[in-house]
Amino acid sequence: MVFFKCEAIRADKVDREQLRLEAETLPNELAELTFEGSPAPTEGNQNPFRDKTVAVSGTFERMDRDTVIALLESLGAMVDSAVTSGTDFLLFGNLPSSKKVSAAIANSVAMINERQFAEMLEQNR
Repeated sequence: MVFFKCEAIRADKVDREQLRLEAETLPNELAELTFEGSPAPTEGNQNPFRDKTVAVSGTFERMDRDTVIALLESLGAMVDSAVTSGTDFLLFGNLPSSKKVSAAIANSVAMINERQFAEMLEQNR
């Protein structure tokens, strides 16, 4: 299981200009990606979501929840509404459910924020 470091960010320390720039460029970057029948993993193209169970929580700045879920499913992930011991990742946006976060911690589930999700997609194109 892969764990990602999740950073707590104080709202007064957020670089809003950087977030705005990232939000503007991400849709273009995502449009360039092709997820039709996810390619077989090769060196440098490891799909971290294939055959993994992912729960989604919170609101996302760069795309709506339905788009996030469709993207995960196109990568071969199974999206679940609850976090259990069988969950591989909790993908969270702003204001995630405290119940899902607590369950992820209790079950040692890897937690990925929206920025990390975008980075994982970029690294594994």
